[in-house]
Amino acid sequence: MRARELALAGEFRQENLRRLRYMACVIVPLNIIHVGVFSQGDALAADRVVTWRAGVMFSHLCMALLMTLLGLLAHGLLTLWRNPSGERAVLLGVLGVSLGFAGLLGVVDQWVTPSITPVLVGCLGIGLVFLIRPVLALGLFGVAGGVIAWALGLTQHDPAMLLSNRVNTLTGVMMGAALAILLWHKSAANTLLRRELQASNLTLERQQTELQRLVTLDPLTGLINRREFERLLRLELIRARRAARPTTLVAIDLDHFKRVNDEFGHPVGDVLLQQVGQRMLGLLRPYDVLARYGGEEFMLLLPDTDQAAATAVADKLRAALQRQPFDCVERGVTMSASLGVVTTSASQANFEQLYELADQALYRAKQLGRNRVETANLQD
Repeated sequence: MRARELALAGEFRQENLRRLRYMACVIVPLNIIHVGVFSQGDALAADRVVTWRAGVMFSHLCMALLMTLLGLLAHGLLTLWRNPSGERAVLLGVLGVSLGFAGLLGVVDQWVTPSITPVLVGCLGIGLVFLIRPVLALGLFGVAGGVIAWALGLTQHDPAMLLSNRVNTLTGVMMGAALAILLWHKSAANTLLRRELQASNLTLERQQTELQRLVTLDPLTGLINRREFERLLRLELIRARRAARPTTLVAIDLDHFKRVNDEFGHPVGDVLLQQVGQRMLGLLRPYDVLARYGGEEFMLLLPDTDQAAATAVADKLRAALQRQPFDCVERGVTMSASLGVVTTSASQANFEQLYELADQALYRAKQLGRNRVETANLQD
């Protein structure tokens, strides 16, 4: 778990830079307001009050300048550069500046009040805003607590109050460190869980895609299978009826395919079926639908195609199959096909009848010598 959390350091650095950029836009105006408010002092005030006001203004002015610089650097690292070392330096700088500012205000306040509210607010705020690695949080808050506790003695001279403030300071930095550690672990756990969910969703999507492919595609040729073809054909017939457009079905059967399996074996026959499918597919329009219907039989759906155009397409496919041998074996395998064509008009969109007539036309092509195209006509 720890190794996985450490792997998130880069992502968390980017998030810290975004938070720093936003914090700079909030803190710098507040610093400027404080400088303006505390500059309106009473000229007759006691020396320690004047010193206190000057110290507060100096603290806020320094904070405004440093946060402006750090905010600009964060913006540059997020938009212009990608430098991990620079990111670490900027983030370490903002943590040090923030804790130093809180401690400096706490020390300055001791001139007029025993309150160490700035220290407590600063430690808790840093622990809640930034994503800090646990080891860094312990070291950073530990050093800051020790320095602040020592520095309080420079301005607070009441031993009892000094002891109380030092104890409260150490308590505050410990709470800040604890919040920072809890925030880191919580954010790491949420991020890892989100990544796991994203990975699971991606795996599920891939499985669904693969399942859809298995359900709709023929595993051998990669063409759509019989079930999917019939579904698409029925939808196309409905569309053709509404649009009053012709639709053509072409039944294709390879001639003497059994001889290929008997002479060369079924593996060669499988390769031949793949190559036949790809050769025909390369001659069709993107919206034509070619399917392996079973064995060596294929079906072709030609939307918006009348019988004359469909017959020409069928004859082009027939000629392309015969023109060049398929490289299934060393000397190649020649192949021809018989094709049956039937076209439906809007008033004749009936799946069963269309398929039956296409099959009859294919059978007639076989009977008339194979390697030819025959047509069938629907009767109104």
